[in-house]
Amino acid sequence: MSLIDRVGLFKVEIIDSGVVATKELAPGERDDGSLGGLPQFVVTVRAEEMYDGENWIDWSEYDQELTGYLILKNHDKKDSFKTEFVMDATGWDGKSYAELDALDLAGRKIKVEITENEFENKTSLQISWIGSLDANPNRGVKKLDAKALKSLDAKFGRKVKAKPAKAESKSKAKVPPKSAPKKSAPKGKSKTEGYTKDEAWDHLCDSELWKDKVDGREMSEAVLTDLWSKAIEEMGDDEDKFSDESWFIIYEKLATIIFKF
Repeated sequence: MSLIDRVGLFKVEIIDSGVVATKELAPGERDDGSLGGLPQFVVTVRAEEMYDGENWIDWSEYDQELTGYLILKNHDKKDSFKTEFVMDATGWDGKSYAELDALDLAGRKIKVEITENEFENKTSLQISWIGSLDANPNRGVKKLDAKALKSLDAKFGRKVKAKPAKAESKSKAKVPPKSAPKKSAPKGKSKTEGYTKDEAWDHLCDSELWKDKVDGREMSEAVLTDLWSKAIEEMGDDEDKFSDESWFIIYEKLATIIFKF
């Protein structure tokens, strides 16, 4: 038996599971001053199939396994977002950790997502999501509905929104080929003219131009939002002071990452 050695989405069989507490630490050992001792679901799984973006391929011949640690409570005593993952994958009702620990889950088939985790300058693989076998293979994140996303826009002023239906979408912008010596923006825009923040975001949301995967992750709005936030941070501390040229630069940078040139 060896460890699962790559990121991806897998169908797995549960070998063992249980509920334990995170390590108790002395005051000051954590940056946030917390002491640990949080409930977490520990599950060891064996890989049976791996999703290649289109099909499930047999993985059982490699005899690989991995143990995941999913914290169930935050330090504010509210449920962690991973609690819903555990409930979906195990059938647990979320009421009693003793009942979760007592569940006989050996042999149960579920899905898991393996991602990279960087800690103290070391990179390892972790189980970041688990779900039932009928969970959507293209996403492990539960998206907000349109109303909740609109509330985020109003509160934080960032364009985190659902993509419009095809019939209502604007005409799609053509992105110049990667080989072009100088990239030009869609709809006749130039670097001198620049982009507003909304224009840059709207063009990047054109999912028909997206690659299937970016940095080993299935391309999605969640991935785009993550890249968007990082690009803004790299550009400067106060996005309200960004010029249209700055937003154009952010657009060009992300377009080369996520679009199929």
